[in-house]
Amino acid sequence: MKINWISKSKISAEEMNELLDLEYFYRKEITNLLLKDESMNCCDDFSCFTFDFDSKTSIISVSKETPEPYYTKLKRAILGINLHNRPEKKKIIAK
Repeated sequence: MKINWISKSKISAEEMNELLDLEYFYRKEITNLLLKDESMNCCDDFSCFTFDFDSKTSIISVSKETPEPYYTKLKRAILGINLHNRPEKKKIIAK
């Protein structure tokens, strides 16, 4: 699995830590999703799946590099992770 970071502005150290925690959260959620859904079995190591993480909006999306039909299936599933399961940024910082 590859996660591309999309960043058009400078990120402070504190923001970077929050975003790293959020990316880790997304990576766990996506991995669980892929393991549970047998129809997502396109490669053993998930290397065929690519995602884009927008550092400004803190939203993850499926990259167009991900082959069909996985792109379409994941696009719907990722929307649910972004809207329903994502923790608040300040709550994910490990102290």
